[in-house]
Amino acid sequence: MKNRITSLFTTIALLVLAVLSVPSHAAPPAVFNQATGQIGTKSTQKLGFYGATPIARRSGADQAVPAAATSAALTGSLTGTLDNALADTPTLTDSPASADALRDDITPNVKPVIDKNFKELQDEVNKLRAEVVAQRTLLVELRAAMVALGLIKGSS
Repeated sequence: MKNRITSLFTTIALLVLAVLSVPSHAAPPAVFNQATGQIGTKSTQKLGFYGATPIARRSGADQAVPAAATSAALTGSLTGTLDNALADTPTLTDSPASADALRDDITPNVKPVIDKNFKELQDEVNKLRAEVVAQRTLLVELRAAMVALGLIKGSS
């Protein structure tokens, strides 16, 4: 019985030594540290997921937190009803008799259309700005999660 136990321990010891004795020139398998739950113990160790070619952890200034939006929403006292369409500018009188007649033609006919078109553009710019701010919020959250997981360094 004693010989069997000694033989079993010898076999186990030889298997452990065989697993641990990776030649120094060979790349070690992916390292999993059970104590910390880490996969990979060095930032230069190459890892790949789902069949992708293994690479070292990326780093660089492109991974820094993007700057917050500094633009403000467009405001103004433009008139007109928003309908998501720009209107054609009306044609002026061919030959106004005077500057007063030209003004009298422009003020009620052309100015409201121009104001409405600018209001449409203002509204669309503000919608796009809000979407950019929302996308930045998502981008910052995804970046923070990747940095926390160690998938990216986060800055140069």
